[in-house]
Amino acid sequence: MAKLFIGIALALMLATAALSFLAKGNIDKLQSTLKETKGSLSAAESKAKTAQGEAKAAGEERDAATAKAEEAAAALTAAQGKMSGLETQIAEGKVMTDTQATQIADLTKRIADMGSPTTTPSAPDPRVAELEAQLQNSQAVAAEAKQISDSLTQRMKENEVKLAAAEQKERARQQITGRAGLQGRILAVNTGWNFVVLSVGDKQGVAVNAPLLVVRGSEPIARLRITSVEPSTSIADIIPGSVRKGVSVQPGDTIIFEGRSSSTTPPATTETAGALPQP
Repeated sequence: MAKLFIGIALALMLATAALSFLAKGNIDKLQSTLKETKGSLSAAESKAKTAQGEAKAAGEERDAATAKAEEAAAALTAAQGKMSGLETQIAEGKVMTDTQATQIADLTKRIADMGSPTTTPSAPDPRVAELEAQLQNSQAVAAEAKQISDSLTQRMKENEVKLAAAEQKERARQQITGRAGLQGRILAVNTGWNFVVLSVGDKQGVAVNAPLLVVRGSEPIARLRITSVEPSTSIADIIPGSVRKGVSVQPGDTIIFEGRSSSTTPPATTETAGALPQP
C-alpha cells in the first residue's frame, strides 16, 4: 500500500511539473504577444501623429492658397476701380481742354478784329490788352489741362498693365478651381517616387497645383496634386497620408478634379474622412 501511495505521489509531482512547464510556456508566449502588440500600437500612434501633422500642414497650405486667391481678386477689383476713376478724370480733362481751346480761338479772333480797325486809333485800345491777358490765362489753363491729361493717360496705361496682370492671375486661379468635376484616369503609378501619370493635360485645362481625388467605385481613396502638365497628360504627386488604409493607388483608378464648387466630388464617408485630409 505504501508503494501505491508513493507511486501516486510521484505521478502527481510529475503532472504538476508538466503543468508548470506548460503554464510557463504559455506565459512566455503571452508576454511575447503583448510586446508585439505594444510595438504595433506604438507604431500606429506614431503614424497617426504623422498623419495629423500632414493634415494640419495641408490645411495651412489650403488656407494660404485661399488667402492668395482672395488677395488677387481684391487687387483685380481695386485695379478696375482705379481704371474707371482715371477714365472719368481723362474725360473731364478732355472737356476742359476743348473748352479752353474754344475760348483761345475766340479770344484770338476778337484780338485780331480789334487790332485791325478801319482807321488807325490815336491810342491803344485797353480792351485789346484785357483780351490778351485773358488769352494768356486761357493758354496757361489749357497747358495745365493738357499736362494733367497726359499724366492721367500715362497712369491709365500703367494701370492697364497692372489690370492685365491681375486678370491673368485671376484666370489662372479660376482655371485651377473652375475645373471641378473634370475626370480622367491614372495611366501609371511610380511607388518609389510617389507620383502618378494621368490621362488629362493642358488641352483639358489642367493646371499645376490643381487638387484631385482618386476614386475607386464610388469612394475616394487618395488625394493628388498636379506637379507637371503636358498637352495630353500630366504628372501628380500622391499627397502623403491621404491614401485610404488598406488600399493603394493603381493604374485605371478614376481621378476627379476638385474645386470651390465640386458638386460631382463624392463625399467622404465616416470611414474615409480621417484618411483623406484636405489639401
